[in-house]
Amino acid sequence: GSVLWLPSGNPQMPVNLRAEAEARGVAPGRLVFADRPDKALHLKRLSLADIALDTWTYNGHTTTSDALWAGLPVVALEGTHYASRVSGSVLRAIGLPELVARTREDYAALALRYAGDREALAALKARIAANRATAPLFDTDRFLRNLERAYRALWRRHAAGKPPAAIRMVEPSQGDRAEVDRLFAEAEAHRMSGEAEAAAALYRAVRAQDGARVNPHLHLAALQQAAGD
Repeated sequence: GSVLWLPSGNPQMPVNLRAEAEARGVAPGRLVFADRPDKALHLKRLSLADIALDTWTYNGHTTTSDALWAGLPVVALEGTHYASRVSGSVLRAIGLPELVARTREDYAALALRYAGDREALAALKARIAANRATAPLFDTDRFLRNLERAYRALWRRHAAGKPPAAIRMVEPSQGDRAEVDRLFAEAEAHRMSGEAEAAAALYRAVRAQDGARVNPHLHLAALQQAAGD
């Protein structure tokens, strides 16, 4: 049968929880407690589980990310405040919105569905493995680009004397990124050929389309300094 695998917080915790389980007709031995080892072993061990049941009203944060990195599906119950919405955000960022429940009944139904359907569970784990390499959740470079884009948008607003406001960043499409790559390559060619004005114009075009790229800012500043601007 199934077991509930929990971290052992202190010596009294397993005693109390097993007693409460037994009082409710659940065999105490079905509650398994384990210490948390070093990170590498922790992630390997996580992969042995079938499903991670997220906590509510305080979701897993790094815990949820660790589980998904290890290929372990996480079933989450989404609330209305920040701490109860983290796992929902993380699951959506890896392309698994269907694992986010909005009611306790849906949460239980999701857990029971995958616990009782080995084929569906295997398919879910295969999706996690595939999405881990392509979805935004673990794409650090992509996160960095977008974070820098947000910082530059904030700075431009401040430099323009505008008051603070919410800023929504829209990530460039694949086609837009390809066009920016082309413009940047062309700017580099002009710069290397000594064609400063043409290079500067193209760097400005790149900067306007993708303000998170650092090199266009640096090269444009160098050209402007050389020109005495």
